[in-house]
Amino acid sequence: MKRSIKIFALATALAPWAMAQTQSTSSATATNETQVKVLDGPTAQSVTDTSAVITWTTDKPSSAIVHYGVEEHAMNQTAQQSWGGTKTVTGESHRVEIRGLKPDTEYYFDIESGQAKGISGGGDVYTASHTFKTLAAQAGSGASAAPTAVAQVKVLDGPSARSITDTSAVIAWTTDKRSSAMVHYGLDENNMTQTAQQPWGGTKTVTGESHRVEIRGLKPATEYHYQIESGQGKGLSGGGDIRTSSHTFKTLSGSAQDQSQNNNQVAGNSGISGQVQDQVRVQAGPIPQAVTDKSVTIWWMTTGDTRTVVKYGTDKNNLNQTAEGQPGREHRVELANLQAGTTYFYDIMSHANLMRSQGQFQTMGTNYQAESKKIRITKGPVIEYLNQDQAIIAWSTTVRSSSLVRYGTDATNLGQTAQAPWGQDTHRVTVKNLKPNTTYYFVVESSQAEQTGAMAKSEPAPFITVDKGQQAMTNPEPR
Repeated sequence: MKRSIKIFALATALAPWAMAQTQSTSSATATNETQVKVLDGPTAQSVTDTSAVITWTTDKPSSAIVHYGVEEHAMNQTAQQSWGGTKTVTGESHRVEIRGLKPDTEYYFDIESGQAKGISGGGDVYTASHTFKTLAAQAGSGASAAPTAVAQVKVLDGPSARSITDTSAVIAWTTDKRSSAMVHYGLDENNMTQTAQQPWGGTKTVTGESHRVEIRGLKPATEYHYQIESGQGKGLSGGGDIRTSSHTFKTLSGSAQDQSQNNNQVAGNSGISGQVQDQVRVQAGPIPQAVTDKSVTIWWMTTGDTRTVVKYGTDKNNLNQTAEGQPGREHRVELANLQAGTTYFYDIMSHANLMRSQGQFQTMGTNYQAESKKIRITKGPVIEYLNQDQAIIAWSTTVRSSSLVRYGTDATNLGQTAQAPWGQDTHRVTVKNLKPNTTYYFVVESSQAEQTGAMAKSEPAPFITVDKGQQAMTNPEPR
């Protein structure tokens, strides 16, 4: 009987240019195959007058089928995507588009995710039925019309003030759907008459739509009040806007000496001398590497020398543990004594004790040692070079294998690929034709010799291309 593949990570820190993240494969027979679990969803998204996208996440690669119809007990139409899913930090993401629907019509649907490919004997899972309603068609055209009311935008995370300098700050938050992004701010909590905004939409991430609005022209050493506004779907009316309560931040002092003192007071004995600019940002990563059942190493690179501090925990709203490393531009922090098979959340902290970047990872299960003997990533992946239109991504594997990078600006849809010739155990892939100052997400994949059925795969990780006119980023400690 054909055997199913489970991919997992394993590695150890072996080189200055990278911390290791490893992944391997194991197989299980049909009789031992556990049932697929739906971790999130299903939900109906991108609903128009004639189509909708159904999304959900499972704990392992599986089939992705949507059953739907206008009657709950007669969902005899189907739509599906290719077997597998898109690997994310939370599981395998599935997106199935349904087309040819009738406008202004309520549809029922459920989803089916089948067990590991080629396995029989149980393991399929079906959800209960759900509903969505297509939009009304505009008179005289097939375009979608705005409904009389829309669901209110929800703020999932934030807002928080980041990258604070003496004259600027970045306000960041995440919403459950694409929306406008506006910040109201001022010196008086009851008179926040100034505004800043970014284009409608947001940047798609695994947790929602991310918004980052930069406020400029601020006064040094001054406390500001702010609140954020995220509007409903583009062009829609009838409610749906949301504003948060007010928050505060304080700009840094304008003098180099005072700013350095301010940062050193917050950072403590950081080991960084001279003027420390808090506008340093994370350019590559963070990337969880060397993931085992009990530990992980977080790797990232910043645009300048800064502290190396990670706050982490199992509750994203209560990161009550802290780990530190040596300050610099390349950062690596080991998190130890973790629980097996557990999802952890983490924040990368700035000198002003503000969150610069964040992420999550899942430790391996208690059977980690038994499943760690096949192909795996032993070093990396890391970003070795990054400029405004290309990136060089490097990693190593235990055996000669393929070198493939999947990437894109949507963490849940890595539809572009770049690769190097098959047969290396040290892999370097150049990703070209990127856009300047743009956030990209990527995973690396290495398949073993033909017909072995084994593959190692990293977790999704971000990098930001260099802006036009700025100096390229090179790993300060190359291999």
